[in-house]
Amino acid sequence: MITDISASYLGLRIGSPIVVGSSPITLSPESVRELAIAGAGAIVLPSLFEEQIVHELLEQGAQTSEHESRIEALSYESKEDEYNGGPNAYLASIRTLKSTTGLPVIASLNGCTDGRWLNFAGKIQEAGADALEVSFESAALAPSLGADQVELNLIDCISDLCDQVSIPVSIKLSPFHTNLPNLAWRLTEAGAAGFVCFAHDTNWRVSTERVAGSLRWELTPASNINLTISGLIRVRSGGPSISLAASGGISSVEDIVKSILAGADVTMLTSEIYRSGPTIVSHLVEGLASYLERHGFESLDALIRARPTPKPYLRSEYLNCLINPEHCQDASPPAQIVEGDRWGHIL
Repeated sequence: MITDISASYLGLRIGSPIVVGSSPITLSPESVRELAIAGAGAIVLPSLFEEQIVHELLEQGAQTSEHESRIEALSYESKEDEYNGGPNAYLASIRTLKSTTGLPVIASLNGCTDGRWLNFAGKIQEAGADALEVSFESAALAPSLGADQVELNLIDCISDLCDQVSIPVSIKLSPFHTNLPNLAWRLTEAGAAGFVCFAHDTNWRVSTERVAGSLRWELTPASNINLTISGLIRVRSGGPSISLAASGGISSVEDIVKSILAGADVTMLTSEIYRSGPTIVSHLVEGLASYLERHGFESLDALIRARPTPKPYLRSEYLNCLINPEHCQDASPPAQIVEGDRWGHIL
């Protein structure tokens, strides 16, 4: 029996549920060809930043909002162009990858304000991108800015962006929104076609010697997917029927299967490719096909149809874990008991 592991994501039918997440790896045609041969279903390009687009608009003498200009002045660095090539090279990369690799190309935008920079989405579509992934993070959160206003700002930005394009738009969510299903409904009404759970978060490093703190960008630890699973279940339990991608810590076949059973349509692989190279994709593709065959599923779609329906009310599950701990598995290794006498000698 030939097992069909093809998946559907953002209206695209792709060869496998393994999507290579946003990173500089996906800008190299040679790397992308390797990933395609290994069995990747699609790629997400590294993010193009609002600051870069606004900087280019300012150089062209175009009008920008006061807030856009302020963000550009505070945050723009020329090194950003080394990360993703800059706006013009970014469009050229989309055209090259579309003509040479055969994989669906999902572009990526990262910003924090509404404004003229969102018009660049139209150029991304014209360059041939199959879809667009968007991440919005507020530049600064004033104490007076309530959670409802943060979400309204996000929805306004997405509505504006979706008006610019006809290709599907996916939102890379933060895990810190107060009610993910409600936000998912409102973003869908604004035009979103899918969600990624979740955006990669930076890590704070606090030095006790220097008495200082700094942000660091690090690879996500392998199989650190509990937060991702929680987000998928919450969106699936009460949110709209929409494409979902699992992102963060995916590194094994078990992670992929767990994510799909929790509600994902595809899984995004990034950190593990940096650790293990493109061959990890073929290993996971073969492992997923083997899992489906062993459990009697003729296709990935069959596994998705068999996944449990998330419970919309999770309070009872939470209480059950607390009051019936014997029913809950604990993966922690048993504690080693060492006995000694009153002088500290081990018996």
